[in-house]
Amino acid sequence: CNVPGPNPSFLVGNLGSVIFQKQHIGLLANKWYKKFRTLPYVGYYKVFKPAIMVNDTELVKNILINDFGSFYSNDISGSDDPQDIGSGNPFTQQDEQKWKTGRAAMASLFSASKVASKYSAENVTACLFSVEANCFDDPNSKFRKIGRKVFQASFWSGIRFTLLFYFPYIVELFAISIVADEVVDWIEKLVKDITEIRQNKAVENLDMFQVLLNSQKKYKLSMKQLTGHTLGSFVDGYETSSTSMSFAMWHLARNPDIQERLYEDISEVLQKHGNEFSYEAINEMEYLNMVMQETMRLNTIILSMHRKCRKPYTLPQLPGQEKPFVIQPGTPVLIPVYAIHQ
Repeated sequence: CNVPGPNPSFLVGNLGSVIFQKQHIGLLANKWYKKFRTLPYVGYYKVFKPAIMVNDTELVKNILINDFGSFYSNDISGSDDPQDIGSGNPFTQQDEQKWKTGRAAMASLFSASKVASKYSAENVTACLFSVEANCFDDPNSKFRKIGRKVFQASFWSGIRFTLLFYFPYIVELFAISIVADEVVDWIEKLVKDITEIRQNKAVENLDMFQVLLNSQKKYKLSMKQLTGHTLGSFVDGYETSSTSMSFAMWHLARNPDIQERLYEDISEVLQKHGNEFSYEAINEMEYLNMVMQETMRLNTIILSMHRKCRKPYTLPQLPGQEKPFVIQPGTPVLIPVYAIHQ
């Protein structure tokens, strides 16, 4: 097909350093991006499977937004066992109908460093369950402990993620779960207890969990699926928020002039809103938005994104190609987020 790219190796394709946990896929992609950045896309081998890495930002936009229907699947395979709390999560779901059901249930939630991690756990827990996590008062808060457990790096967690990303047939064969047993036990008990409490009394606060609970019958969610979506909401809001805030505070400490300007911007907006924080007030804090956007550009939380083509998709024709290259269903597509942000 005459698609340029790095030279593969026997058995591991182009991902030997990633599979053996010597290098992050986002940093490896950064090397390819620098070498082939003049091309809108390049080819590589994900072990034995031909794959595409997209360099051009307009093409990235098309894949993630305009032509999302051809790339709705993330290129990660979880267990399809209905007893696995991650089986209904749209992040790992490959079946289109199951993906749509999981996505619809999750979409109903989003209509209209140390200190940072504690704050994130407190904030996410309050929004999700309307309870206090006591992360500042209790150093052994279970909410913060579990949040850290999900992302805790270890040899075995590295093995688990390597299998999920690069050896899906092993995941399916042995029903390997992306979630550690300790986390599963904690979230299942929490969801069970809160569900029983709310079935027996009127709910005063319409928090995120209640929205999911209200959607359970509509989307025919099992308790395992409800639990999985709840855990996904907690995890998504915990790690990304705390890490981004940690980096933002680090940059502000190193740039006091930016810190002062941000303080003045926030003070000015709050004065207009009676010194009360609200959704509308925060939306008016343009400089705060700029600071957070630049923080996330400089310190990319997700180094790479991985999609899987679901329908034939035509890419731009490259020099030397007789006709445009068409991605076939099942083809992995890598977006080098870290490289593009540099």
